[in-house]
Amino acid sequence: MKGKSNMNTIQPNHRRFRKLVLAATLATSLLTGLAAGLPAAAAADAPITVQTVAQKEVVTVSADGKRETRLVPLTKAVPGDEIIYTVSIRNSGAAAATDLAVDNPVPEHTVLVPGSAGGAGFQATYSIDGGRTHLPAAELKVREADGTVRAARADEITHLRLQLANPLPPGTVAIARYRVTVR
Repeated sequence: MKGKSNMNTIQPNHRRFRKLVLAATLATSLLTGLAAGLPAAAAADAPITVQTVAQKEVVTVSADGKRETRLVPLTKAVPGDEIIYTVSIRNSGAAAATDLAVDNPVPEHTVLVPGSAGGAGFQATYSIDGGRTHLPAAELKVREADGTVRAARADEITHLRLQLANPLPPGTVAIARYRVTVR
């Protein structure tokens, strides 16, 4: 299973780059403020680079029997495989970047692994309506044809949003991860 990247919107604020929304799928995607069409002043104030990389865990056993698990770039995936997405947000600007969020669709033919999304300083919310609204997983509800309401299942989640809770200082990188299982 090889992938591609999709990039959606970037919204500048009056003084600095305020919110980044990126939709990415299976491959690596890079985005900077200037390349996304922000005014030069906004891009220079807080140049943000977002990279989403699809990876797979590989376990090796050394001659002395010691097991080591490492992440390697994903080259293919088959049903039952678990894919780990690593999302990196880099602020190479001179000012802190605020209100940063990364929106990623759950790739077709995969299911988000419940509880797998997160990273230091990140809050994860989810969508079951194609990315229009995002809520904490426990608040996602589905109305059945007969009018009853039930909790959404993991296979009904279409998108996730990773929101950085605090400003990203200049010269730093924030990293979050989430997992999906290939159907």
